[in-house]
Amino acid sequence: MGTPGMWYDGWISIKKETIYGTDPGGAREACFRVNNLDVVNDQGAEPYPSMAGPGVRGHVEGDVKASISFEVPMNYEGTGRILKALFGTYAFTANSPVAGVNKHAFSFSNIATLDSYAVEACIGDIPSGKVFLLTGATMNSATIKMVQGGMVVMAVEMIAKHVAPNITKVGTPVYAADHPIMSHNIESPMFSGTGKDVKALEMTIAHAMTDDRRNMKREISQPLRGDNRTVTGTAMLEFDDLTIYNKMVGLTSGTFDFDLLSLEMAALTTPFELDFIGSNCLVKIAETGIKAVGPIDMPVSFQMRSATSEITAELYNTETTYA
Repeated sequence: MGTPGMWYDGWISIKKETIYGTDPGGAREACFRVNNLDVVNDQGAEPYPSMAGPGVRGHVEGDVKASISFEVPMNYEGTGRILKALFGTYAFTANSPVAGVNKHAFSFSNIATLDSYAVEACIGDIPSGKVFLLTGATMNSATIKMVQGGMVVMAVEMIAKHVAPNITKVGTPVYAADHPIMSHNIESPMFSGTGKDVKALEMTIAHAMTDDRRNMKREISQPLRGDNRTVTGTAMLEFDDLTIYNKMVGLTSGTFDFDLLSLEMAALTTPFELDFIGSNCLVKIAETGIKAVGPIDMPVSFQMRSATSEITAELYNTETTYA
C-alpha cells in the first residue's frame, strides 16, 4: 500500500519556449511558491456502446486537454514573468524613475498567439523529487485579487499542449525574492482620486483562447485567441461624500490607475511597485445601501476596453530585463 500524499510544498517554475510545445531545458527563468495549484489532464474518452446488450463494449479516445491553474502572491520579484505571459508585449527601461530602480512595461498584443512556456509543477511530497511538466502552456486568464490588509494575489489559468507526470525536476528550485506588502493604494478619477475609498478589488483579464486542432491530432496544435479579450472586475468602495456616489450611481466612464502595491521606493533597499493603468473603464452596475451602523459601502462592477493601448501594467523593481 502506498504512502498517502501530503502537501508539504507546492511550487511552479517556468521558462519561455522557443519552439511551441518543446521544453527548452536548462535553468528555469522564475520559480514561485503557490497558494494553490491544480493540474488537469483530460483525454475526453467517450463510451462505445454494445449493440448486443446494455453494457459498454469499450471506449473511444477523444481530444487531450491539459491545463494548469495556480494562485501566486503578487509581491514576488519574478511576477514580471507572469505579467509578460499575460500581456504579450514588454518593454524595459533601466534606472527609471530613479537610479537603481528599473521599469518594466507590459501591454497587450493583437497577434493571435501568445508566448508559450514550459512549466514545472510540484504538488506535495509524492512522488518525491518529481514534478509534472507541462509544455506549450499559454496564458488563458488571470484574476488579480486585493483586500484591505491582505495579500494581493493573481489566480492564473494556462492551456497546455501536453502534461507529463513523474518527471525529474531541473535543478533545485530557487524561489524569487518577495517583498512585504506595506500598503494598498488604488487611485483613479473614477474612484474619487484616492485609494482610501477602495476596500477590495478583483479584476479578470481573459484572452478566450481556444485549443486549435489540426490534421485530426488529439493534442492541440497551438492555442489561438477564440474570442474578444475581456477585462472585467468588481470593486468595493467606501465613501463619505457625494462625489464618488454621484460618479458611481451615474455609471461614469473614465480612466483609472490601480496602484496595487505602493512602496516608497527611495526609502527601501529593494523597491517594488506594481500599477495597472487603463482608460475607457465603464461602470456597469453600482449598488448602494446603508446598515444600522458603520460606513456606507458600494459594490461596483466594471469593464474596460482591451485594445493594445487601453490597459497596461508597469512594474518597478531592481530586476533586470525579462526579455
